[in-house]
Amino acid sequence: MLTQINAKSIPPITTTLLNLPRLGNAYLSQTAYSILSDLFTASSTTGTASAAEQILAVINGVLEAPPPKSDNIISPSWTRVLGDAMFAYHVADSSACAVEFNKVWKSVWSFFDTNHPPTRQAVAESLGMLTRCITSSMVQASLTGGEAGTPSVQGIISQITKALDALTFASATRELLSVISALVSSLNIHVEPEKSTTAAEALLIPLLSKVADLRIQRNFEHKEAADVVLSTAMRVVGPAVLLAAIPLNLEPADR
Repeated sequence: MLTQINAKSIPPITTTLLNLPRLGNAYLSQTAYSILSDLFTASSTTGTASAAEQILAVINGVLEAPPPKSDNIISPSWTRVLGDAMFAYHVADSSACAVEFNKVWKSVWSFFDTNHPPTRQAVAESLGMLTRCITSSMVQASLTGGEAGTPSVQGIISQITKALDALTFASATRELLSVISALVSSLNIHVEPEKSTTAAEALLIPLLSKVADLRIQRNFEHKEAADVVLSTAMRVVGPAVLLAAIPLNLEPADR
């Protein structure tokens, strides 16, 4: 296992790895992206300007070479490396990372409507990592309307909410719920320093209510995944807030 790789050792390695997908060999491409993910996961990257520039170069390099959505070999590792690279970028320079957030989220999300379970799982994991890149500034921008071009947390919440109702994403319901759970955890950010209200409470209550409604439907197949979402919400927003927003009788009437 790769551990504690210094950021200074990453540039020559990543340059070589980013060249491998250009050879058109699926195995080499998959391996290259998997190693890049390991590098970013194991690296001890700190907030230096040079480290941030190096990581951004990798992100852009990966975005420039998306695999076909039908490529079930490369797609999982391609989506994962974007999530891992973005989180490393967030650690190095959270403000600069926020600028890239919408672009990367959109690119990863576009692979969600696949019938290939490993790809859907990889997309969910990558989006989960991206939720960890949400900053207080992004939250404030969503609460106040923000400026044009500002990464929109409201935008991704709306996208996820619509996906739960869309037939296109029916096979991805379990993965969508895992992204929601990650989003709830990531929005455990206080809206105002002196108040207990979190961004999750301010932004996610309608989505949490929707999850609760889905959970009590008779033929709903992902009750355990919904339970994880609601358990996470209970921890983040507190029982009083959550139970005021969702039905108390969470078990279906015919049980």
